[in-house]
Amino acid sequence: MPVRLPRDIARDEIRSRHEALRKMGIEGRAALTFELGDHLRTLIEIGFRLHHPEWNEQQVQDATVEHLLGHELAEKVREWERKKEDSA
Repeated sequence: MPVRLPRDIARDEIRSRHEALRKMGIEGRAALTFELGDHLRTLIEIGFRLHHPEWNEQQVQDATVEHLLGHELAEKVREWERKKEDSA
């Protein structure tokens, strides 16, 4: 599958970005991935709070999980959390 390069970024810039990622090593790239995931989750939460100011924190968290994981997997997470609470 061919890789499409963004048209608004010069090839030299793309090469320098790839080189920076290579220099980070696997640990640095993994840390960056988790950091980006945290930022994404925060942005989604902010969006739900803006659009639903009446929601409490649990509703925001539930909607965020469902948005990120989809309905079926979010239901499994909620079931797992209920079982965990029941056994505590």
